[in-house]
Amino acid sequence: MEVVAAIVGSVLTESFRFLHEPITSRIKNQFKVQSNRKNLEEKMNLLSKLEQSLDLDERLRYSPRTQVQDWLKRVEELKNEFDLFQAGAEKKMNNTSFGCLRCLDFKLGNNLARLMLKANKLVGEREAFDSSIYRLEPVEHIPGPSVVGQWTASRNLEGIMKLLRDDSVKRIGVWGMGGVGKTTLIRNLNNKLESPGDMLFGIVIWVVVSQHGSLKTIQSRIAERLEMQIGIGESDERIVSRLCSRLRERCFLIILDDVWDAIDLDKVGIPRLEGLTGSKVILTSRSLEVCNEMETDHNFEVCCLRDNEAWDLFSEKVGEEVANDDEIKPHAEKVVKECHGLPLAITIVGASMSKKRRVSQWQDALGYLQRSMPLNPKVEDKVFKPLKLSYDYLESMEDEPLKSCFLFLCLFPEDYEVPLQRLVQYWLAEGLLDERKNYEELHNRCDTIVEKLKAFCLLECGIIDPSHVRMHDVVRDVGIWIETHECKSIVRAGECELTEISLEVLENCSNRGVKRVSFVGNDIETLPSCEVQCPETSTLLLLDNLHLREMPSSFLLGFPTLRILDLSESMIKSLPQSLANLAQLRTLVLKRCYQLTELPPFEALGRLQVLDCSYSGLTELPQGFEKLTNLRQLDISCTHKLQRIPTGKISNLCSLEYLNVMGNATGCGMSRESENSIIDFEELLCLQELMALCIDIAGIPRVTAVHVNWLKSINFFAVRVSPDGRNPKIPATVNSKEVHFCGLHFAGDESVAWLLANTFSCSIIKCKGVELMLSALVRNNAPFSHLKRLTMSTCHISVVKTLPMRRPKFDLLPNLEALYFYKLTGVGSVSDLSHFLGLRFTKLKRLDVVYCNQLECLLAVDDIEGEENNCVEKLEQINIKHCFRLRQVFKNTSSSCCKPFPNLRSLELETLPELVQICNANVCSPWESLTLLDVRGCNRLRKLPVGIQSARPRSTLLIRGVNGWWNDLEWDRPESKVRLGSHFTPLG
Repeated sequence: MEVVAAIVGSVLTESFRFLHEPITSRIKNQFKVQSNRKNLEEKMNLLSKLEQSLDLDERLRYSPRTQVQDWLKRVEELKNEFDLFQAGAEKKMNNTSFGCLRCLDFKLGNNLARLMLKANKLVGEREAFDSSIYRLEPVEHIPGPSVVGQWTASRNLEGIMKLLRDDSVKRIGVWGMGGVGKTTLIRNLNNKLESPGDMLFGIVIWVVVSQHGSLKTIQSRIAERLEMQIGIGESDERIVSRLCSRLRERCFLIILDDVWDAIDLDKVGIPRLEGLTGSKVILTSRSLEVCNEMETDHNFEVCCLRDNEAWDLFSEKVGEEVANDDEIKPHAEKVVKECHGLPLAITIVGASMSKKRRVSQWQDALGYLQRSMPLNPKVEDKVFKPLKLSYDYLESMEDEPLKSCFLFLCLFPEDYEVPLQRLVQYWLAEGLLDERKNYEELHNRCDTIVEKLKAFCLLECGIIDPSHVRMHDVVRDVGIWIETHECKSIVRAGECELTEISLEVLENCSNRGVKRVSFVGNDIETLPSCEVQCPETSTLLLLDNLHLREMPSSFLLGFPTLRILDLSESMIKSLPQSLANLAQLRTLVLKRCYQLTELPPFEALGRLQVLDCSYSGLTELPQGFEKLTNLRQLDISCTHKLQRIPTGKISNLCSLEYLNVMGNATGCGMSRESENSIIDFEELLCLQELMALCIDIAGIPRVTAVHVNWLKSINFFAVRVSPDGRNPKIPATVNSKEVHFCGLHFAGDESVAWLLANTFSCSIIKCKGVELMLSALVRNNAPFSHLKRLTMSTCHISVVKTLPMRRPKFDLLPNLEALYFYKLTGVGSVSDLSHFLGLRFTKLKRLDVVYCNQLECLLAVDDIEGEENNCVEKLEQINIKHCFRLRQVFKNTSSSCCKPFPNLRSLELETLPELVQICNANVCSPWESLTLLDVRGCNRLRKLPVGIQSARPRSTLLIRGVNGWWNDLEWDRPESKVRLGSHFTPLG
């Protein structure tokens, strides 16, 4: 009976709680009708401001994605509900007797509470939006030569711009012979579309197609630009559907550069243009027939330059002093004529002749160009001879093997972008770089060679990554011809239809004594299982063959003198035991071989200098690995299945200069007792030659003077510190000295100063107790003079609670040049933090503040000015975005007038719904250096600073904003609006 009573009592108690809570809540709502109604009105006003920050012009430009569109839709729905509620409430209040008011209050209170919950939720969602959710930069700048001042090219550019503004023209073909300047023209078009007055599209997508380009390649580039992920194994139909749906969200321009064969746009996933307003496709091709097959509405031919333009371009490249020399000029004019008005030929010959001061040199060059050359069917004769001349002049350049380095770059597919780090590894293995030089010297020498080849116009910066290098396809064709005939190389790169290597090709290698073999970027599935001797081949490139799964043992036996073997981005699962026969092997690259789980013994590879197994599936290092005493560069980053490296494996690598163990399953342990670490930090101390290091550290370490002095000896490092040593999403590079603190909870007694003592860049991400860590650094009484860049993201900093009475006597970061705040809370002004840390900002050049929702003022300039009358004179760029409480950018609380930031060039303000002024009257900055004022979503900003209104603006000043904002601005003097009006460009 007692048990039954207990059960019944429990049920009744829980039922009462279940009923009591909502009833209590509703009763509370009844007594808070008036206050709730006022709060809801304020919240609806805030929502309206947040909605306005995504004003119509911005929506047209950035075309919000599904999440944002859904948010906007729900805001409109709530506004309608609120309007109905207000109207209904007023009507009922007027028609209700006193006796029924309590009943009415009960209903109103509950409806108010329901609407308030919705409003709070929408505000929270808006503030949580990351800008990348809905904002894609409309145009990606592509580096390249300008056509400004070239009459024909400028006319062509304007002609295409006119076609882009013509709604009846959907597809535009740009055609002409190789080297005539099609890509240069379209690059200038792409960059012109960056200008506010020429922003015709929500997004411009540049795709390099190339001779052997595939639909997958085109789809991947479009998806990358749209920030879409294409899943492994995703069906073609699904990819097409998703791309088509995403592209329909915005007005787009797709540029297909270097099209050799007609492309079915439907199969790519590009929507039918006839049903879309404003969207267009431009393609460049050497063939008018290809343009016609793709049903272009207008075909634009790019022709060679006229004589006077050809001479002007040549004079620019060779130098006016040389071109106009009385004795040289007659010969120079004849040289230009031999280039037949082809811009590529003129540019390259001009660059190669720029230092030729003797008449005999010009006579020799002219004779060379006038002689017939062997016919290369892939290259027009008028292109071949000038490029071959430029190549031949490479031999006179000091001691660098420029010719061999140039020809090595021809081994890669058309439009392939090669990172300099990889070139160092290749050229070192081939003996093109002096192996006596250390890691830093090798990179410097590689940079020098690359810059010289660029100076000869034989190389150019990458499009996707400007730090990489690429080769014009016409230059590459000439290089392949030279390489095939002079250097005995076989290049079958970027041929998507190539699925296997024939015995005939290998026998050709054997019979001709071929030294370099390239099968980069094909669909090779199998390798010959027989042994064909290629005794002179030193380089074998098989990277980017995504279907290659196996390497027969007999295949490698045919390459006994191999120095370079690259199998990157293949599905190969293991390497054969015959790898041990490659006693001359210097560089082995297995990057992104995800299926590769094991390697054969390495004892016999004693000359190996470079090993890259990053992003592979390795579970352990190979047997004999510790015997690689000549190994100089080791990259095993992001090998997630590699749990632990046994003691002694790394410390025995006495020649190691570069080590990357970032992004693995575990971080680096700071003691030999650290069992859950990939490597013990103590082992690294044995590497006396180490110059570059990338590691993750688990936890904040306790260190000794030995650790401190050792880190000082490292020239380049990237260190990420987190609780478990795993930070796969935090990017890091090894060309600097950088430290990242991620997800830590600081107590204030940790040893972090040793990591920052020689660091150039530091980021603090998703950490707690940051103010305690910073306080400890201040108490350390020593500035961090090397630190130039500080990033703080997604942290709460209780600056006010710990604010000292006086700022520190020294500047904690005296050489700070860039400061980035992202999603910080607890900070009402950057000045709070500067006072806390004693920052004077004497070297600060850039300040970015994004999503800091408690920020009310950016800088109190009188506080920063301080004792030494520092006026932040180096500050050049300020970006403030999505700070929903910011009311003022700069303020001066003192009675005296101050003149801060005299060199400020760029001020960008975006989505600041509460911003009412940039600065108050006694901030008397002259604004003389300002070249960009960009204002978006700042609808309460009604007045520009007096300094901007009264100053004589630079001719280069650009003011950007929506028309509505500009028209609503208030002016002290009408003439100010007139004077600045010519500098205003509306967005949209």
